[in-house]
Amino acid sequence: MELTHKSFERRPSCAADIVCIIEMFINKKYFICMLTKTDLQAIDRIVKKRVREEIEVEIQNVKNDLQADIKMSQIRILGEINNIKDRLKNVEIKINKIQKDLKYAVNFLDKEFLNTQKRVERTEKHLGLEPLSP
Repeated sequence: MELTHKSFERRPSCAADIVCIIEMFINKKYFICMLTKTDLQAIDRIVKKRVREEIEVEIQNVKNDLQADIKMSQIRILGEINNIKDRLKNVEIKINKIQKDLKYAVNFLDKEFLNTQKRVERTEKHLGLEPLSP
C-alpha cells in the first residue's frame, strides 16, 4: 500500500503529514488493509523528521537561554570588576597619602636626630666625655 494521497501535496509540515495519514484511515480508504513495510517506513520518516525538528527547536531555545544567561553574567562580572577597580583606586590614593606622610615623618625625625646628635657631641666635648659610640 503506497501512502500517496492528494492531501500530502496540500500540507507542507510533518504534523500535517501525520494528520493526513490519520485522515486516510478515518475516511476508511484503508480500513481493512494492513500497513506495508513501505507505509511503516514512510510513517517512520515523518515521525523522525518531526522529532528532529522539535529537538532542534528545543536545542535552539536552550542555546538562546544559555547565551542570555552568559551575557547577564558577563554584565554582572564587569560591574563587579569596575567596582573593585574603583575601590583599588581609592586604596592607591590612600597608600600614596600614607607614603607622603611617612616620608615627611622620616625626614622630620632624621633632622631631629641629626640636631640631637650634634647637641650630644657638643655636650660631650664641652664636658670632656668620651663618645659612647664611635
